[in-house]
Amino acid sequence: TQDLEKTCVIHSGTQVTQQTRNVGWKDKTSYRWFLQHRPQEGYIRVRFYEGQQMVADTGIIIDTTMRGGRLGVFCFSQENIIWANLRYRCN
Repeated sequence: TQDLEKTCVIHSGTQVTQQTRNVGWKDKTSYRWFLQHRPQEGYIRVRFYEGQQMVADTGIIIDTTMRGGRLGVFCFSQENIIWANLRYRCN
């Protein structure tokens, strides 16, 4: 469900979307996320999964101001996070 997790896409300090409920990630739980970005069209979408279950989806965001750049991960406030098996593919 969309409102289960707080999700956002950030570019130079500008938040594009955020869920209204302030619910953190579960302890000792692995999550996968899938980012789609098509800079030419301004298409952005991020989906988050716990196992096979989708727990958050930004939906389709159209923002033509983000024309590419760098991709990274960031945590606002939770401790002891392990980022693992990070991959990206441009197609």
